Amino acid sequence: MKVTLFIVFFLISSSSFAQDFKLAGINYTYYPARQIKNAVNPDDKISYEEINFHIALPLISKNKKNIFINKLADTHMEVTTELASGEPSFISGPFHTISYNLAWIHIINKKWMFLASAGTSVASDLRDKLSSDDFLFEGTALARHTFDEHWGVGLGVAYLSLFGRPMLLPVVEASYERDLFKASFVFPISGHIIFSTPNKKLKYGFETKVGGNNYNLEDGYYLSGTNTFIDKVRYSRINIGPMLEWNFWRSLHLGISTGITGRRVLELEDNNKNLYSYDAKPGPYFTIGFFISPPVGKKVDDLEPLSR
Repeated sequence: MKVTLFIVFFLISSSSFAQDFKLAGINYTYYPARQIKNAVNPDDKISYEEINFHIALPLISKNKKNIFINKLADTHMEVTTELASGEPSFISGPFHTISYNLAWIHIINKKWMFLASAGTSVASDLRDKLSSDDFLFEGTALARHTFDEHWGVGLGVAYLSLFGRPMLLPVVEASYERDLFKASFVFPISGHIIFSTPNKKLKYGFETKVGGNNYNLEDGYYLSGTNTFIDKVRYSRINIGPMLEWNFWRSLHLGISTGITGRRVLELEDNNKNLYSYDAKPGPYFTIGFFISPPVGKKVDDLEPLSR
């Protein structure tokens, strides 16, 4: 049985599990201002903007049993606070996540495959020289069993910072595909329910994704009138809503999604380990982006080896 690119590359990234493999892409997401929970003034609001870019290079062994993925990614995040007092915010960004990840996929046989990935990232405001606190390490290990041509299940563990701080998570992956319908889930990270048109040029459906990171800051964000400064920013959110992908020319795709963002977490930690919560109430989001994917229907067995 041939292994399709979508099945193999479904499990690629340790920073996020992709629903389909994308060779490169860029997208912009806007989170409109929403009320800050537990704020003294109910008119205090906070909004976010994210720009994400990535490029990936797959290398396939001669026997096509081993696939290596080199992935470089960058995330740029801005925070805007609207305080009723008119005072400027002492925290805004931009915050950067620059990451490299290497994934190894070993196809054991027609029924089993194994994934291991490891990567490092710089999560910082990049205002000064980098320190060891700016670096984060992430990894994934997962085994997957394919029951038939329609569905399969995987189990493993992942060490990620998507929920705002590094943590070890159990991972359960499952996917089902039949004709023009595909459902795929990586609990607790993402889920997709996708329908395609007969020519596979248009995909539409529903998705949920977790995103976030733990940013280290330099000594520049001092609280007014004190010697206390903000040392770390922990950010996390969960997006849920409809999505649309259009293959408008060759391997180029346009992606659009919108919906509701829940669990908008923004936690600040100062140099004395005190915590300040700027969590926001649920609100809308909008994402637009472009990406490059392998040609529709391309099989791993049809590809020439890239590595020697």
